[in-house]
Amino acid sequence: MFGVRGTSLFGASVLDYNATYSFDQYRRDNTRDLTFQQKGLAGSYDWSNVLYPEINPAGTYTDPSKFVFKSLKVSDPEDGKGNDYAANANFSMPISTGDYGSTIQVGGKFRYEDRSYLPNILNYVLAPGQTFTLANVLGGFTNSDHYGGHYPISISPDEKASEAYVANNPVLVVDPATVYAAKLATYTGHEQIASAYAAYGIDIDKAHVLLGARAEATTTSYDSFGSVQGPNKTITGTQPLSGGRSYVNVFPNAQLRYAIDDGTNLRVALTTSMGRPLYTDIAPTVTIAAGAQPTDRNALSAGNPDLKPMTSVNEDVMFEHFLPSVGLVAVGVFAKQISNYIYSENFTYVGAPYDGYNGSRPTNATSGTLSGVEAAWQQRFTFLPAGFSGLGLDANGTWTQSKTSTPTRSSMNLPRQAKWNYNVSATYAAGDRITARVTTQYNGPYIYKVGDGTSSPVSGDTYMMPHTQVDASLGVALSRNTQAVLQGLNLTDAPFGYYVGTSATYIQRELYGRTATLAMRYRL
Repeated sequence: MFGVRGTSLFGASVLDYNATYSFDQYRRDNTRDLTFQQKGLAGSYDWSNVLYPEINPAGTYTDPSKFVFKSLKVSDPEDGKGNDYAANANFSMPISTGDYGSTIQVGGKFRYEDRSYLPNILNYVLAPGQTFTLANVLGGFTNSDHYGGHYPISISPDEKASEAYVANNPVLVVDPATVYAAKLATYTGHEQIASAYAAYGIDIDKAHVLLGARAEATTTSYDSFGSVQGPNKTITGTQPLSGGRSYVNVFPNAQLRYAIDDGTNLRVALTTSMGRPLYTDIAPTVTIAAGAQPTDRNALSAGNPDLKPMTSVNEDVMFEHFLPSVGLVAVGVFAKQISNYIYSENFTYVGAPYDGYNGSRPTNATSGTLSGVEAAWQQRFTFLPAGFSGLGLDANGTWTQSKTSTPTRSSMNLPRQAKWNYNVSATYAAGDRITARVTTQYNGPYIYKVGDGTSSPVSGDTYMMPHTQVDASLGVALSRNTQAVLQGLNLTDAPFGYYVGTSATYIQRELYGRTATLAMRYRL
């Protein structure tokens, strides 16, 4: 990333400006995902430990010859990259409105971004008359303690043996549809946003009023590929597709801050805002998971060229009081009325080459509402005796309720909106020498992907599981310019994961362990 910025003074007026450029790239060269599977094995489910559900097979599952080839996906290369250019300028000028001081501020911003994705992913299938099992490429890796011993690994393939076996034996051939699949997942996209705003602020006795409006002109475009269908929904080729959208939005806002006394404020705001769809989501691309079957819940993902931006009207009221012992207490209520809320829906694909496959895609709900309460408490206990006066507390939390609807659901919570979130930090500071912090973070469960709203582990909503994480840090100044910093992340080894329908039906659970870092900082 590169950037420049500057500020110019014209008497009491101020002009500030900056420009930035950034580039990012994701690339995978010669990566291979090889999967074997065993079918027809009877067994029973054990849900007694909901965090570690287990399958107890009725027969053996450690015979590598029973695990037959399912899929091989080769990326060579899979390449995604993007460029981002931005520039903005703001000019602020103090003026007088009668007997009151006021300010006029104007400015503008321009941003251009382009992205591309070239999968170059080949899927292989078993050649006619050939057999390929895990026994052909069996390795020696085992792990009896995998996931704390709940899911031991007793057999596994060997990477080098797998590559050599496939190269020297004609057991696999490229899936004829894989070239089409790569084309259907390829895209380039562009987004350009030009905006300008004007704001007027005035101080009237104990009140500060800010009125303003911002106009934004957005242009998006994409280039991708669609399938050419022959008889019986067979695919005979691909054809280029291009599209995009241009629209202009105006966002008025009004804000009031009223000083009840020297340490207490009342804030009221009425604002408007917009959330644009990812322009990569509006390209009509289709990406299929390696080895996916049509009945799999998330066999493919697709874009949606009809996706519209979200807009909202927002009301906020906040009461804040500054404590005499260095601290703050704040309580607020908020509400939003949202149009065209974007969520991820499950659907059945129609057309070649994936006719009848289950998948997901972004789409718009007609409207949605969100309201809630937020609170914060920050305090340094400087009134305590020496040795304890460096203690402090930072706490904040949010409770929300939300509602939206879809063509098949008359009412449901807004996806990706948790009811409860909070952070609590115990802090300590001994002058400039020692600083310490222990933080607990909680994010409540929320709908990650919309299903049918039932408790079915097949068709219900996909939820993000609740997550509570504890982090800690300790900083010690070794000299005026040098500091040692020790950090510990996820000290409770809290999992991330998803469940479908009910919290007893996990489909994914990830443990990343505890992380500790020790760093030395030197300030010039």
